[in-house]
Amino acid sequence: NKDKLIIGQVKRYKEFSSLYNDLKNNEFKKVKKLNPDRYIIVTSVALSPSRKAKIKELFSEYIKSSSDIIGEAFRK
Repeated sequence: NKDKLIIGQVKRYKEFSSLYNDLKNNEFKKVKKLNPDRYIIVTSVALSPSRKAKIKELFSEYIKSSSDIIGEAFRK
């Protein structure tokens, strides 16, 4: 849809804590200012369902589904 703003972003980190801190302390403010209809994150960090849920909760207004959060396969 031409009237929708979708932002996709790639983040490269080694650890989830670093990724999450950057999203919380820097990226959220930028995304909020742009106010997109949808926000998609792709990262090099392994993401468990609980990690995806934490990111989705932070960006609840912009991330429509946990499938909008793409990370390396999580291995137990």
